[in-house]
Amino acid sequence: MGEPIRRGGRIVVTRMGFLVCMDGFPAFNQKRKGAISLMPAELINLSLPPHMRYDPDNMMVWMLIPHDMSAQSQLKYFDYVTSMELNPIATRGVPGPDGPVAIKLFGAALDLKGKEKFYNQMTVQSYCGCSTCTVHYDQGPEGPIFAVSRRYLPPGHPLRQQSCTFKGREYEFRSEEIRIAPAVKTSQTLFKYAELQRTLQVEHFLGQKGPIMLRKYLTMEYARFNLLEWMHNVKCAFDCFMDFIAGRDAKFDKRARETCKLLGVFKDLWPGSHQYLSQTRTQVLAGLEDEQINAGDVTWNRRWLRMCGVRLDGPERVADFRRRVIMLRDQARSGQRIALPTESVHLPWRLTRLGREIVNKRILNISYPHYTPVCSIDSDSFINRAGIWRTANKLVAFLVLLVPVLRGFVPKLRDGLRSLIWGLRILEGQTPSVNEADELNLERGHRALKKSDIKRARTLIIEGLSMIEGCCPPCLLVPAIHCLCHYGDGAELHGLLRLLWMISFGTCLIVLLLLNLYEHYPLSCYRKV
Repeated sequence: MGEPIRRGGRIVVTRMGFLVCMDGFPAFNQKRKGAISLMPAELINLSLPPHMRYDPDNMMVWMLIPHDMSAQSQLKYFDYVTSMELNPIATRGVPGPDGPVAIKLFGAALDLKGKEKFYNQMTVQSYCGCSTCTVHYDQGPEGPIFAVSRRYLPPGHPLRQQSCTFKGREYEFRSEEIRIAPAVKTSQTLFKYAELQRTLQVEHFLGQKGPIMLRKYLTMEYARFNLLEWMHNVKCAFDCFMDFIAGRDAKFDKRARETCKLLGVFKDLWPGSHQYLSQTRTQVLAGLEDEQINAGDVTWNRRWLRMCGVRLDGPERVADFRRRVIMLRDQARSGQRIALPTESVHLPWRLTRLGREIVNKRILNISYPHYTPVCSIDSDSFINRAGIWRTANKLVAFLVLLVPVLRGFVPKLRDGLRSLIWGLRILEGQTPSVNEADELNLERGHRALKKSDIKRARTLIIEGLSMIEGCCPPCLLVPAIHCLCHYGDGAELHGLLRLLWMISFGTCLIVLLLLNLYEHYPLSCYRKV
């Protein structure tokens, strides 16, 4: 909370910072549809060191919000706690051993659905559902397209073109990107949108349904208060990429091909499209002479026919084989493409059956350090959707294992993932050496992030997302993909986002889950908290 204040040779505490975390969970261990759920709001003391602030004994349950209460209904309760609790402790402070201690609410750690309700905004899957910027998503055949990372690239960047070759790979987009990056939301932006929504009733275009919950908080600064949550967005992005790499079901693949056709990209993948003989083989076929064909026996000519997708298994004579090869040769010389049998072209972002077996064996041979979540179980791994139901496992699989184990497979998608994960790993922080830690006055073993590395990490993330958009159907990307575009700016504003994530907040939720004993007396379960 700023530079420490010293009096009489010792540090005195005159200010503290709190972080509010909110998330819902099923009450009374009921997972059926329509079951009761609770949304606790907890306060975390950011003035404590990281290894203490997320101890359940040091986290304070601030309020319990019913699951069926709308944002408009919650507004009067938040106005009350803001006027009666937050503003007084921020201005007058609370009594401390060295005088009054001012306590400021630093920010809120929420997932995408939590932000939607807490900031009284449109759903994250809507036309303008980003809580960080004023982006208006393009409308696709099945709703908004959340692939807008190319807008954050500098003007003239190769990936802004409709088709380009970047780092040795060819990428294709539905159109050339000439728009600039959308503006960042501020408190003034939200208040203006809320006023226009009230007077003009245009919430769908503005993305704001009404005032935010802490509208009366004296030190409210939306750009700083709205933290980018590290855990949920990275986890959702990993789930989306696994749908591409490992597959989900036949409907997902059918939708991928249909959206490619509707958007006019990746023509080879359209439904009913043909697969053609490669350019290299077509050139070799066109270079065959009549003497070579006539000198070839049945096996030699049959091999050429099979290469071109023609199978003659009957009692044809060698003259029939030679005649068919000559026809294909003449077709190749005339510049026509030789169509192979009408089989669905393999999706370039999908692992084949053999590829999945190889990647699975690679993961099974990995050794894990102590206290590291394991990403395999028995003879299966996360590539087969086994053993990674916990978020901690998914983060390890995505940020550590995914790119190395995909070596040699899905090259275009892997290049984009490598750039994206490289940028995220930089923002996650690095552990400096002992000598470097002493020079920087850091505690040994702690993570640190250099300000000079943030710009490079932001470039890697944006380029990685753009490359992924250029090799996968953009309609199938989830809203969390867009949030990764803002991680570089968020790290520049708040530092290590990993220190402010919600993964430790879930530890306290487990304690609350154990208190769910009586369904008819929910509040009495939490009195001892």
